[in-house]
Amino acid sequence: MAIIDAIVADTPTFLRTSQASNGTLAGSIVLNNIKLTNVPIAVGVAGGTTVLTGGTTTIASWGQGNVYRGKNAEATFTQGTIPAPSKASSLLDSAGRVVTKMHPQYASYAVSQFISVKDQGAKGDGATDDTAALKDIFAKVRGCQIITVHGLIVP
Repeated sequence: MAIIDAIVADTPTFLRTSQASNGTLAGSIVLNNIKLTNVPIAVGVAGGTTVLTGGTTTIASWGQGNVYRGKNAEATFTQGTIPAPSKASSLLDSAGRVVTKMHPQYASYAVSQFISVKDQGAKGDGATDDTAALKDIFAKVRGCQIITVHGLIVP
């Protein structure tokens, strides 16, 4: 999980995992430019273990998981401060944060306005070429409908 450019305030724990990593890849996390205000635990494990202390602070760049260097296939498990990645200026806003858009909000849409491509003939199995099915769906769907697409392969 990668969390970039977050601002979090007044909550007991920013990120809680279900189990401790214990030096393996499971539970990989990257935090970059996380501003905490009154957040005692930045990263914790369900049951109470604190992995990374919070407070009122900024986490420049912290990671937990396997790190690969160069062409070496061997990984080194890391849990701690890591070098901050460079970010292209074209991806940043005036405050230096990655530009994002809010997720679409669908509360005002009726269930009948959602079209699943799988319900309309696409396989979505990660192996089948669903190009023809998608073209057919786009030709059928008109007006204000939301098409959901998951696991499709389109060359």
